[in-house]
Amino acid sequence: MALRAGDTIGDYRVLDLLGAGGMGNVYRVQNILSNRVEAMKVVLPDKSDELNERFLREIQVQASLIHPNITGLHTAMRIDGQLIMIMELVDGETVRERLGRGPFRVGECVEYGRQILDALSYAHRRDIVHRDIKPANIMLTKAGQAKLMDFGLASAGFDRRLTRTGAVMGSIYYMAPEQVRGELLTAKSDLYSFGLTMYEMLTGVRGIQGDSDYAIMTAHLQLDPTPPVVCNPDVPGPLSDLVLRAIAKDANDRFASAEEFRDALEKFARSAPAPYLQSTALETEAPAPPVKPVTRTLLVNAEGDATVAMRPLIAIPKPVPEAEKPAKAAEPAPAQVQPAIAQPVKPETPTLAVAAESKKSSGLWIGIGAAAVVVFASVGIYRMTSNPPSESPAAQTAEPVVEPAASASAVNKTGLSPTAVAPAPSARIPEPKKVASTRQEPARTPATAVVTPIPAPAPAPVVEPPKPPQKTPEQLAAEEAARVWETLALSTDPAALRSFHARFPQSPHAAEALSLAQRLEAQAAEAAARKSAEANAALRQEVTGFLRRIEAAYSSKDIRQVRTLWPTIGSEHVTRLQDTFNETRAVTLSLEPSAEPRITQNGAVVECRYMLIGQLKNAKVPRRAEGTATVRLTRSGNAWLVEDIDYRTTSRSLFRPL
Repeated sequence: MALRAGDTIGDYRVLDLLGAGGMGNVYRVQNILSNRVEAMKVVLPDKSDELNERFLREIQVQASLIHPNITGLHTAMRIDGQLIMIMELVDGETVRERLGRGPFRVGECVEYGRQILDALSYAHRRDIVHRDIKPANIMLTKAGQAKLMDFGLASAGFDRRLTRTGAVMGSIYYMAPEQVRGELLTAKSDLYSFGLTMYEMLTGVRGIQGDSDYAIMTAHLQLDPTPPVVCNPDVPGPLSDLVLRAIAKDANDRFASAEEFRDALEKFARSAPAPYLQSTALETEAPAPPVKPVTRTLLVNAEGDATVAMRPLIAIPKPVPEAEKPAKAAEPAPAQVQPAIAQPVKPETPTLAVAAESKKSSGLWIGIGAAAVVVFASVGIYRMTSNPPSESPAAQTAEPVVEPAASASAVNKTGLSPTAVAPAPSARIPEPKKVASTRQEPARTPATAVVTPIPAPAPAPVVEPPKPPQKTPEQLAAEEAARVWETLALSTDPAALRSFHARFPQSPHAAEALSLAQRLEAQAAEAAARKSAEANAALRQEVTGFLRRIEAAYSSKDIRQVRTLWPTIGSEHVTRLQDTFNETRAVTLSLEPSAEPRITQNGAVVECRYMLIGQLKNAKVPRRAEGTATVRLTRSGNAWLVEDIDYRTTSRSLFRPL
């Protein structure tokens, strides 16, 4: 069942593809009813009845395991005859992905190892052997929890139909020696595989290596791995010894159980120095910076109650009681005005002094001003009477009538002389007679309005503005470059920026335009390379998944499955394959790409290294055939098919040449 993002199957909507394997595909799905995001595992539609039965056994095994360090099964169903398993979706990364950043710290490895061994102990107590422990089958969550997953090859004590003596199953780098020999696997086989996984977690390299599958299998049987402490000096010696014990060739030399292995790790953790146990599995938050204490002031009210108050950011002046205010300096009293003549004054007689001190000085000046006015007026009248202008003879003989002078008491009160005193109101001053003036004035004529026309203003001369100086070609080019750059400053077109650089090489922005164009071109090239790499990765994933299907078809020893994947297989090749299947009890084919797949017009071509391992019916040791092969694939709709497989044997084979 090939599913795409957006497809709906049952109550689940497909979000994307998580992975593809030889047995089936795993999708990220969302339950339409609960909105929970889960993982859906679907077996491939063209698998044999045996693999469908194995998938059903996996569902039953997974349903019997409920442990915090084992991925949980939510439900299983059959839709249109297709088996589907809905599982817990673990948010994190596999140990294989984590190893891409280097080896684990000792504390991390011990803590994760303890959790996985706890999960294995739980499964082993239920007579379930995983048989495929490897870094890719262990998930690490962001909360520091390890989860064991993929029980597709697990064998259960309650059903041995999936376990056959002579069958070679599992991942080649982590197979126990008894697994390579095709013997019945036990719980100690899981401990061997997990020991190699811990070896890789501590050192960053695989404990068993080889140039070919045969060399790797031989290493499992004969070669002892380099101690982890030699590969990584940071690994403590006691922990290195525990890992070496777990990967002993003889199962009797390994730990007796997962509990014993787990207890040994916990004992090491209790006795190891503190620096070795620093784990980064759980990222702790950095401690919050110390909070600066707020200054508080103790306030006491009038009743004596104390109150704690925040110190204000701005100092507020404290009111000062009236009793505490400093006494103002006494103002000097205004000078008293003394009368000119000191003599008793009657109460009802007004004097120059008034009750308000502020009015004494103003009254004094008013009196002085009035006296001055009287003096000037008297002087003017006197001069007019003593020297009259151009009087007639009659006027000169007439004597003016003058009243007697003012009394002595009035003079004493005003302080003026008798000649400066103005005449009394009854004094009559004779008006002088007007005498005709000898100066003749010109005769006046009645005014006549004369209108004089105002000449129109002369038009202002037209002044032309000065012409701007003629600009040089360089200046014109600089102005045009500035205008063009205003439109290109935020441009993301490398061609336009390069054109600006070529057109205006003398512009101060020319170098900037060239640099920006080069940067944009580099980004575009990087994006194209990334897109191509993603496309190649997707193709590689599809091709690798199809190669796993070919391997499964060979392992099934069912020529019908081979024909399903290889419709154009020749009769001669079918005969050879059938003979090989008849001569062996079990067959394992390994196809490992040696180069990136090449895209062709109708499909792809993959150069592979192959190894065919078979357990002959009359032999105890597996036999092999290895070499290189060119696999030509063609695409039919959304499915891949084999067009041809060209085997080239490079070593002596005990089978008939393929």
